[in-house]
Amino acid sequence: MIRKLLIAFSLLAFPALAEPFSHSGYTLGCDEAGCTVYSAGFLLTVANDGSTPARIISKLANMEALTAVNLKGDLGELGDSSAPLTLTGLSVKTDDLYQDTLRYIQGGWKPKAEEAPFSVQINGLQWQEVTGGEVTATLLISPGDACADGTTPGGIALSLYLMGGDPAEAACWQVEYATDTELDLRDFKGDQGQVAFERVSN
Repeated sequence: MIRKLLIAFSLLAFPALAEPFSHSGYTLGCDEAGCTVYSAGFLLTVANDGSTPARIISKLANMEALTAVNLKGDLGELGDSSAPLTLTGLSVKTDDLYQDTLRYIQGGWKPKAEEAPFSVQINGLQWQEVTGGEVTATLLISPGDACADGTTPGGIALSLYLMGGDPAEAACWQVEYATDTELDLRDFKGDQGQVAFERVSN
């Protein structure tokens, strides 16, 4: 499903005119310039310039990060992984299956069996791999019930792909187990198998 949406969105990148947009996503935060939301593999910017009604900007600004929402409006020209979005409608998606898990896994995690100074930092829908204190990779998290290539691992799947990269090449991890201090993931596209992480920061 995600891959089909990404292909459809890529076709919208050619015309400069806005295209009607209606899909679900997640809030990522606001500042004076506007707000950012995630939807179907893209980071969408909602500018606070009058194009989106002030009441919708205010509503977005008062939502907790990673609130599942239904979005309606007009999508601007797509870049590699982002696009402007003018909103005409916004509502909370009350039946979302991934919101609570996404909020729960925020923070820093280190593989239990990893001796090298490697860790993962999850901030919003951004997954950063850190080695020796240096960020070595930044990927976008796309949650769903299937990997980007259609593989269905069961439960919640986290597809991880380089922003602007090919979604079909995304890594895919199944969330097997999570507590306040432990996160167990299973690699469904690579050869790492199950990896048990322990929390190192919130």
